[in-house]
Amino acid sequence: MAHLDKLRISRRATLACVLLFGLVAMPGICACTSAQSDTGLSAEDARQAYEEGDFAGATQRAEAIVSDDPGNLDARRVLALALAAQGDNEGAIEHYVYVLEKQPEDHVTLYQVAMLERVIGRTGDAIGHLEAAVALKSDPSYLDDLARTYMQVGRYEEAAKLWGRVLEDEDLDETSRVELLVLQADAYEDARMYDEARGALEKALFLDPNNEELKERIKALE
Repeated sequence: MAHLDKLRISRRATLACVLLFGLVAMPGICACTSAQSDTGLSAEDARQAYEEGDFAGATQRAEAIVSDDPGNLDARRVLALALAAQGDNEGAIEHYVYVLEKQPEDHVTLYQVAMLERVIGRTGDAIGHLEAAVALKSDPSYLDDLARTYMQVGRYEEAAKLWGRVLEDEDLDETSRVELLVLQADAYEDARMYDEARGALEKALFLDPNNEELKERIKALE
């Protein structure tokens, strides 16, 4: 299922992968309109260049559109993606912030800007934007990345609770469920909530009974 695939991507892939596929894979993102600016270009033209891996070309096209029509949010979204793909995270964030000023309930942009903010060390801003995204949509990727960001700042119990929300999905496959339970156990241990950590590990062991590492961790918590 699509939402489970996104959860795996957020866990295993690099930020570059998230950004590369963000335009077409993230839920709720606006499709680029076909309306052309005075330059004769549309956001769709920039998007096509981006999807073909021509990030410089996508940047050039999107910049031309934004220069002619600063309020073209679709072009700004593509421009942000293209800039981030070339390592200009600050420039990408600037355009995402502009989009959010106009459309503060755009949960996809909230998520994407948070990922960039986390990369450049603006963890507090990343948390704020992720919390806003989660408030708008309980997407597994949003919950997972917010939990991971909470872990970075020592908010361990809150991270564990977020992973618990992801685990409520009855359609999670066993491999993903075990991985999440281990992450939740890590958070509980860091919070010194050892009974809860052991409980999470025991659930993981039930699903993966031959996992010796899980057995050792449970034993250490007894």
